[in-house]
Formats: sequence, structure tokens, C-alpha cells
Amino acid sequence: MLSTQYRLRLEAICKDIASGAEVSLEDMIWAEKLSKANTAARGMLNTARRMSTDPTDSFLNELNIGDPDSTHHRRGFGDPQDVVDWFHNERSDDWRQRDYNLFYIMAKINYVPLFSTPVIQTFLDENTDELKDIKDFSASNESAIVREDAYVDDSPVTPDGGGKRILEEYPRVRDILLDKFNFVCQNYLGFKKKKYIITTSWLTITRKGDLSQFHNHRNSFWSGVYYFQDEYPVGSSCIQFTNPVDCLSDILYHTYDIEHFTEYNSNCWEFSPEPKQLLFFPSYLMHRIMKNKSDKVRHSLAFNIVPIGRWGECDSSYDQAWTTPSYLESINE
Repeated sequence: MLSTQYRLRLEAICKDIASGAEVSLEDMIWAEKLSKANTAARGMLNTARRMSTDPTDSFLNELNIGDPDSTHHRRGFGDPQDVVDWFHNERSDDWRQRDYNLFYIMAKINYVPLFSTPVIQTFLDENTDELKDIKDFSASNESAIVREDAYVDDSPVTPDGGGKRILEEYPRVRDILLDKFNFVCQNYLGFKKKKYIITTSWLTITRKGDLSQFHNHRNSFWSGVYYFQDEYPVGSSCIQFTNPVDCLSDILYHTYDIEHFTEYNSNCWEFSPEPKQLLFFPSYLMHRIMKNKSDKVRHSLAFNIVPIGRWGECDSSYDQAWTTPSYLESINE
């Protein structure tokens, strides 16, 4: 911490530097020595020098970073080796200059995740306890291993799981899920306001040791999964999604080629089940249920969503009015 005497003397020197006034050699030597011993003094001196060269540079003055001599700033690289050499440089006395260099470089890079495949994650506040009373489970041949007994705790497990619309028996929960999807479509995905319907819906069951193969959902627009149990212990099956564009590249990047995994460079991504967690994802996205390593049977609600009315354009449009009973009767007359 600077004493009052030192601070007042340094402020007077910095004021002269910033205004371009002449500063005695004795004062400059004193200020330089003080700045090397005291961080606050160094900041004051750098700010004064910066203001003397560019009084309008309020951004750097506020942050108090960077070498005040702009001729020392690096604003580009000639080749990749220059970048490597720069990152291997020893830290300068003022480490903030190096941080500013990195900040400047990162600010010049704009990562655009074009054509991304979003998975929407949210949690419900609403009560959905009625789902816990359902005893009719589904195990699709596509998505789960079905044991020969086909019963769990005296509850039937439908081997094919096909055509089930379990949420029609629970319209309150169905409408909660649709409201959430509508909100996501308009506020996050940027879709125009439309009406949607949940077509098929079923309750999945995954016992200890069970898992599924990769699959997606056809005849559907978006799909969802909702975890309604009070507890999902450690080891409960995760849901794993695989990168839909991974197969388009001629270069295979293995996990050994990735230093830090992010949603931009991974070929798969997992979500652990949590109570009241709701996931929405495009129905084309391949996914699977990982092996259940917990002793607790894992339940979840799965469902598919399609838009109602007309969508698409030109020769790739569809209108559900074309399939109304009155229309079908008219073309069959």
C-alpha cells in the first residue's frame, strides 16, 4: 500500500506524463523504481503513459491492462509457428500484457456453431406424481432388451411398445409437456407459433444390467424424455446421444485425439437422469440408454411430437386437413 506522501508525488508525476508535460529525470527514475516494487504504482504509471499516447482509449484505461507502449503490442501472426512461439514465451514483468494479448486474440475469433443439433434440458416445477402410479411399461425391440419373463414386480412389459399413447390417460401432464415445448420453440429455437401434438408416449423400464442399442424415432418431429422418479441413484442409466454429422467427415477423430471434450468436438454426449428433468431433442438424433449399474429399476417417460396443421412449402408441404374424414370420404366416392 502506498503512503500518502508517495501517492501524492506519484499522482503529480502521472498527471504531467498524461498531459505531455516535461518530467524531470529524477522523478522518472523514482517513479520507475516504485512501479517495480508496487502493483498500484505500476498501474498508475501505465495508465498515465497510455493516456499520453491515446487519451481516448478508455477501455484499456479502465481495465488497466496491457503495455502502454502500443509499439510493443502484437496484433497478428505470420504463420502457425508464430502462434506456438508466442505461447511458449516467458512471462514478462507485467503479466497483464500477456493476458491482454490472449484476450485480443480470442476477441478476434468468432466461433459460429452452424447447423447445430440442440438438446433442450429443463426441469419441471409442476407436480407429476400421477406418473408414478402407472404399471404398464414398454420395452421396444428397437430400444431395449426384453427378457423372457416380460414382467417386473407383477407389472406387464409390452415387448414391442408400439402405438402406445399413455399420456392420453394423463392429459394434465401431457399439456404441461406441450406447453414447455411450445415455449422452447418460440423463445429458443425461433420457430413461428404453431400447435403441436404428442403422438406416441410410453413408459420405459431399465432394470439392473439392462441397456439399449442406438436408435432414433421415425414419423416424428421432436422427441422428449422425462424423468419422474423421486430418486435416480448413482449408476442409473444415462441417455447418450451421438453426433449426427460425425459420419460425414473423412477424418476419424478418436477420443485419444481430443484434449478437452466440449459439445463442439465430441462424438457423443450423455445426460444423467435427475428427478423432474425434461429433455427435448430432434427425433432424428440417434441415442441409447446406457447400462443400468444401479440396483434400482429406472423408469422414464418417452414421447414424440409433431406439428398440427400445415407445414413445409411448395412440393415439400403437408397439410393435415388432407387426411380429415370428410376429405377422405370425398376422394373415395
